[in-house]
Amino acid sequence: MRPHLTDQQRAFLDALLAREGRTVTFDDLREALHPDGEERSRGLYNVLACHVRKQVTRFGARIHSVRGEGYRFERDDGAKLPWEGA
Repeated sequence: MRPHLTDQQRAFLDALLAREGRTVTFDDLREALHPDGEERSRGLYNVLACHVRKQVTRFGARIHSVRGEGYRFERDDGAKLPWEGA
């Protein structure tokens, strides 16, 4: 059984996976999570990163904060997340 992520947490993770190894900016996250263009606080993304980070580290992956820019997703060689392909 895979650990539960909320829809918003899953959208956050999907945005990072789509650009694995590269920085996903706060603007990129806003577009991915809020296509209506509604402005959101960076604090929301910090909370999402915290929750998702706790889940992915169990599977050999990491979410790095890139100060003032956004986040970057990286994983160990061969690491697979249970949410991929779901």
